[in-house]
Order: sequence, then structure tokens, then C-alpha cells
Amino acid sequence: MHKKETVGFVVNGDPESGTWFTVPTTSEHLEELLPRLAGHKVLIEASTSGKAVARFLKNRGADVDLVQADILTGHARYVKNDKLDAKDLARIGLFGGYRTCYIPTAEEEELRSVVRHIRDLRQNVARIKNQAKAVLQRNLVPEPVGNLDNEPVRRRWSHLALPPAEKAALAAKLAVLVKLRAEEAHAMVDLCRLARRHDAMRVLLTIPGVEIYTAATVVAFCGDMTRFPDAKKVAAFTGLTPRLHQSGETLRHGRITKKGPNVLRFVLIEATHHAVRFPGRLKSKFARLAPRVGKGRAIVATARTLITTMWSMVLGGTPYDGFGAERGEAKAWRLDTVARLIEVGHVDAAQRLLAVADVKRAHERWKRGATRLVPLP
Repeated sequence: MHKKETVGFVVNGDPESGTWFTVPTTSEHLEELLPRLAGHKVLIEASTSGKAVARFLKNRGADVDLVQADILTGHARYVKNDKLDAKDLARIGLFGGYRTCYIPTAEEEELRSVVRHIRDLRQNVARIKNQAKAVLQRNLVPEPVGNLDNEPVRRRWSHLALPPAEKAALAAKLAVLVKLRAEEAHAMVDLCRLARRHDAMRVLLTIPGVEIYTAATVVAFCGDMTRFPDAKKVAAFTGLTPRLHQSGETLRHGRITKKGPNVLRFVLIEATHHAVRFPGRLKSKFARLAPRVGKGRAIVATARTLITTMWSMVLGGTPYDGFGAERGEAKAWRLDTVARLIEVGHVDAAQRLLAVADVKRAHERWKRGATRLVPLP
């Protein structure tokens, strides 16, 4: 399965006999392929193109399974090509024993795309800030106090005594930083518009330390939480479970597997750093583990507890009952209000609301009618 063409192998009972086919990976050619696939079980190797093709065929009534790609790497053959992989998938389909992957819906895939875009923008922002600081360091100029995201701080940076070439390079980097932050603000507005459709958002936002981006990332990549039969499965999906090394009666646990989406794992670790500051079960677990295994491992173990807690909350539809849950109402209000502002065309007001640091205070002022930040009744 590639972005340009799809190679398949059709069998009718005998794994050694069948017919090959190759079609371009486009919606028009896949539509023409559908009658040929009628009555067959379709196995597709998991990949970016594979997910798109599997969703396309499944939405049109085909019996499709997305298969983990690692099953094709264990076969002892010295030649690897698309035809042999397709034939192996056909054989596996006859005998069974393969593991399937979740096929995300179109809405979930769109939300994933926005989440990744915001992650990339934030990484570029960090890179540009580091490059700007490097300009000052190599010219032995002390760094002004303040955050570069603030306009007054950027003005102080632009007036620093630097050589002309370095000053021009710094000005260019600051201009790029402004553009990146503006693009991130637009992307966050799109994120709120898409995430509002999911009921799980309001439940997840009641957890202290979990903001709109974190909750949307969990919703986008975990998808339908009912597909995980227990808490261990959802923890394994995030890659936060330790590796297991066993031989006879010897059992050792290694580092975490790091399987699954890395952006999901990153936001869970980041949210855990905030959540452990509030009294509750997460802080208690971190405080119990940190002296024994170190802060880093304690954060990872607590993040594993965080995702299993999220899974339980979403399945039961129950909000977080610990300290700091009262901010959940304010965060859910911000999500709904931003989406409503977009619907009526107040995009600038939506961006201003997303930039508010103390959302609880803004919510209280809005209920009293003491703020003009949100132009809605």
C-alpha cells in the first residue's frame, strides 16, 4: 500500500493460487475496484495510506480489517516487495490469527490532523525562540526579562545593540515567531470547532491540568473508548506500559514500550506534570512513587494512571471528583463559547477567549455580565 498505487492478491481457498491486481491509490480507481472485492474479506496493511483506503472501502460496505504491519516482518524470506506482502496478507486472512487496528472515522482523522498541526507549530515556536536566544548568546548580550510571545518584550529585543547582520537575523526570527503564533491561534479555533462535537471533551476537561488541546488529543487518537476492553489495553495503546522480559521463572520489567501515537504520550506526560500539583489520587500516587523510583519514572507511572482514569470517566460519563474539578465547568464553557463565536463569525473574540489565562475568573465575570470579551448573551 503506497500513496501512488495499491497492490493486492485475491485468493479463493487455495493460498498458493490467486490473482494479482494493481490500482492507483485514488478514490475513482478504488470505487471501480469495489465490485471485485464483493464477498471477500479484505486485509490492508496498516499505514497512512492504508488507513485512508480502509476507511474508504469500509464506508462503502466492504468487509475490511486493518492489520498491524509487524506481522509481515517475521516471515523468513530474503526478498521483500509489495506483491509478496500482499500474498502473505492473503494467506494470513485464510488461516486467521492476525491482529487488527482501529480504523478512525473521518471526523477523528480531521481532528488528528489539527492536533498534529498544532504540535508542529509549537515545536517550530520553540525552535525559533532558541535560535533568537542563540543570537544574543554569541554576541554576549544579556537576555531581556520576559516572554517573547509578548509584544513589549519583542520590542525590547529589537532595540538591543547588535551587529547589523545579527540584528536583521533576529528581526526575521521575531517576525516568524509572530506568524507562527497567529497560525497556532487559528488552528486552536479549528480544534475547538471539531472537538465540541465529542461528549467526552466535557468529561475530560474536569480533570485538573487537562486543557482543550490535551482533551482533544485524547479524543482524537483514542477514538471510541469502548473498543478497549479494560484499563490495561488503553494504557498499552499509549505506550506507557513497561516492556516485559520473561524467561522461565525470571520476570523483569524494562523501559516503556513507546508504542502508539507519540503526540498522545507527550500530552499525557505534560498534563501529569500539572495534575500532580493538585490534591487528589494523582498527586498521592506521584508522592508515593517519587522517593522510591525517581521523579521521572513516577511521572510516567502517574500518566499511566491518568489515561486509565480518563478511560473510566468517559465510559461512565462521570466527571472528575477530585480537587480542581470546579474549573471543568469554566473550561467546558470556553470550549462551547469559542465554537459558538466561530458560528456567528466572531473569530477574533474566539481567539481572545482562548488566550485568557484565568478561564475560571473569565467565566465568573461573564456570568455577572462584567466583561465584553465574549459578545454573546
